[in-house]
Amino acid sequence: MKKISLILALICLSGTFYAQSIKSENGIYYTSTGDLYSGMISNYDELGNKKSDIQVKDGKTDGESIYYYTNGKVMETGNYTAGLKAGMWIRYNENGAKTAVANFLNGKKNGTWMVWDDNGIKRYEMTYANGEKTGTWYNWDERGEVIASTLYSSGN
Repeated sequence: MKKISLILALICLSGTFYAQSIKSENGIYYTSTGDLYSGMISNYDELGNKKSDIQVKDGKTDGESIYYYTNGKVMETGNYTAGLKAGMWIRYNENGAKTAVANFLNGKKNGTWMVWDDNGIKRYEMTYANGEKTGTWYNWDERGEVIASTLYSSGN
């Protein structure tokens, strides 16, 4: 039993030392030898709480990323492509309820964005095209009734 505990401790320590050898400079991740890093990076706060799990490819964030609250619950999930936000990002409150959905294309806001309050009532719906506000944006009150709408067209 002591051997198993020792082996597990050594594996954990080796992972800790390896994780510390990854350096980030201007958003690019490098190994301790200066090569571009590819793999998973887990970040922790000073108390040892996991802050994030980030996929990296050829030095840039690429793939799924997960960000955590200090209680360990998921705060936000999404994907990067070559260092830029891509596709759908979802945000949750500390109770695990979905509070926002956002969409990105090449790092720019794109598509429909929605926001819910902690009670699950949709409060906002917005649309972007290539980072620009577009379409009709809606705002709902706490009863779920539309209280405002604004029409945007490209170039506004």
